[in-house]
Amino acid sequence: LTHDDAATGFFACGTYQLVQEEDEPAPETSAKRPRKGRVYLYQFEEENCRLERLQCIETSAILDMKWLPAWSSECNPHLATVNSLGQMELYEFLQDAKLLQRRTCFSLAEQESSEEAPLALALDWQHDGQHIRLAISDSKGGLNLLSYSSQGEIIRERSWLSHGFEAWTCAFDRWSPHILYSGGDDMLLMAHDLRTKQRAWTNRTHMAGVTCLLSHPRHENH
Repeated sequence: LTHDDAATGFFACGTYQLVQEEDEPAPETSAKRPRKGRVYLYQFEEENCRLERLQCIETSAILDMKWLPAWSSECNPHLATVNSLGQMELYEFLQDAKLLQRRTCFSLAEQESSEEAPLALALDWQHDGQHIRLAISDSKGGLNLLSYSSQGEIIRERSWLSHGFEAWTCAFDRWSPHILYSGGDDMLLMAHDLRTKQRAWTNRTHMAGVTCLLSHPRHENH
């Protein structure tokens, strides 16, 4: 959750459930079935190996979640989730109360668009000491770059189509903050240069969809 000792032992878990009616005959309508989920907050006490569930939040089906550790002594850690409605929900972790407080919700669907929102599949945080950004990949192969203001406002910087099928994963480079990686069901791993809005490179060596990736926080070349 965070490097602060006060927050050690807390973790969150997100769930995804496809709702099926008892009289629903076949799976061909699964794309239209409602999806629901929950966000659980737990605390693990190492001294007595005790696990306690602190909170359960009903929400849409969760596909990914990431913590942003507290970036100053005047703020709390934040948890971002992405869900099956194409939304990013942001929670603040109130350490004294040991609860998650929902702060905002952002939809990937453009307000002026009549198209159905894609599923929000994965997300990542970036904090360079001054600015906070989020990247979100979606089920239409898109990438979405957002900024989080000091006033708690989510602003869309830009969105673009990157993959031919679902963009399963995305991650900022921890050592080169202008690089964003993405992986998709089209078997492509890509690096995007956020300064030039151009693709830096494409790796085509994978024999299956790229579903998860992570830039190592301690080793630059991993």
